[in-house]
Amino acid sequence: MEAEGNSASQSGVEKLLSTPDMSAQDAEAMEALGRKGGQSQDEIELNALKERVKTLSSEKTALEGRLKKLSQSKKTQAQAQAHVLFFGWALVWPSSASSFPPRLPPPFPKQLLSKQSTMAAALCRSPSLLCRRHLLIRLLSTHTQLQTPPPPPTTPADLSRLKSSIRDAATTPDALAALFLSALPHPAFLADRPLFALSVRRLASAGRRDLVASILSSSLTALPSPHPSEGFLIRLISLYSAAAMPDHSLTAFRLVKPPSERALSALLSAYHDNRLYDRVVQAFNTLPAEVHIKPGLVSHNVLLKTLVASGDLAAARAVFDEMPQRAGVQPDIVSCNEILKGYLNTGDDAAFHQLLKEIAGPERHLKPNVGTYNLRMTLLCARGRSFEAQELLDAMGARGVPPNRACFNTVIKGLCNEGEVGAAMALFRNMPEVPRQNGKGVSPNFETYIMLLEALVSKGVFDPATEVCKECLRNKWAPPFQAVKGLVQGLLRSRKAKQAKELLMAMRKVVKGDAKEEWTKVEAQLSLLLADKKA
Repeated sequence: MEAEGNSASQSGVEKLLSTPDMSAQDAEAMEALGRKGGQSQDEIELNALKERVKTLSSEKTALEGRLKKLSQSKKTQAQAQAHVLFFGWALVWPSSASSFPPRLPPPFPKQLLSKQSTMAAALCRSPSLLCRRHLLIRLLSTHTQLQTPPPPPTTPADLSRLKSSIRDAATTPDALAALFLSALPHPAFLADRPLFALSVRRLASAGRRDLVASILSSSLTALPSPHPSEGFLIRLISLYSAAAMPDHSLTAFRLVKPPSERALSALLSAYHDNRLYDRVVQAFNTLPAEVHIKPGLVSHNVLLKTLVASGDLAAARAVFDEMPQRAGVQPDIVSCNEILKGYLNTGDDAAFHQLLKEIAGPERHLKPNVGTYNLRMTLLCARGRSFEAQELLDAMGARGVPPNRACFNTVIKGLCNEGEVGAAMALFRNMPEVPRQNGKGVSPNFETYIMLLEALVSKGVFDPATEVCKECLRNKWAPPFQAVKGLVQGLLRSRKAKQAKELLMAMRKVVKGDAKEEWTKVEAQLSLLLADKKA
């Protein structure tokens, strides 16, 4: 009886494989169906699709009847096959695909399966939805086999525990994906942007992009209707980008109906963030005409950033100058900052200062933002004028532009490079006191600590270096081993063995993962020095 059920399921899959691929022209024709419903040929094609849905629904019902006769161990797999068969009329396989993927998607929660009839009826009423479902199923085709998800959370406490398990660094990638899928039916989980980003980041870091594709494509079908919102699809574009999956970002972009400039700028950013600079230019030049939208200011700024990053400053300046006439878009301060960055990279100080004058002049009349000030301070530090950069940093608050962490790091780095570690340390200690709109100061990050620690050790200023190192370790950040080694050796030379031993013990607690073995070797060398000093 099990063999009979499996055979029936396999025959249903083979029917799907025999369905011809749908080209982009076919997809456009399907959308045209919704607009030309009065033509006889369109009515014939639409009726044929409706009949196909009825046929597949009947086959699904028959398969579900066979499910009752299967053993419990086979039930989950057959249910997934029935789900794929039901939606398979919109499935498109690449022409190069020779067989069905060897592993089927995981079963969807019962809450989602119960919505199938409603979704199918909506697709029949609007052929334009067919094209969106076609792309959605294409995303679903990337599913991998996952371990059985736990039961969906039913109470806020259940959901809170599930989220904690996802955040737990000890959770394996497969377990994380299973937990993620089990939480999808909960609306509060779908709205948790930070947890989505954390899950994608951890799975991508583990090299499990198959699981990234599974959880994100499943999140589409977890929505309460077959219409993913523009905002949710833009989230997917960015999440796929963060996982280094720009092709999936493009697929998500094509699901946005109607196409929007926001979605275009998100796709361009996805290409830029993955250093696909040629694809940014190509998409900017071709996609707007293809989907009938006009690139706006944000999309132009992404293009400027891309051209500067690729080293084509001349093309960036040409786009910048032509934006008002050709696109009807006035460059803003972000546009100006991108061009300033290009001049900074090429060392063209004269052009840099000329554009600064234009920004404040009557021609553009723009207010410099924190990015503009940071570029100015970067230029000053690069020219060995870090104290002037510090004066500019001090003046920012009075001009209504509070400095951020990047500004402090720029000036601290400049001072350290010039050997002014005392001034750098004083600026570091002043960071928490800087007034801001929310009343809080600026917190240093890992980069801040490392710049200071390395500069202080290099200068032989060990007491402030110890203070910086301990604060870094309290934040669970392990400094570079070479800097810590130099600091410990300096403390031992200064007859401060107790402080050196405390640093070694603190490092031992913070160092994790593969670095632990390497640190053990460094610590063994330093322990020998420490023993010699005691002797």
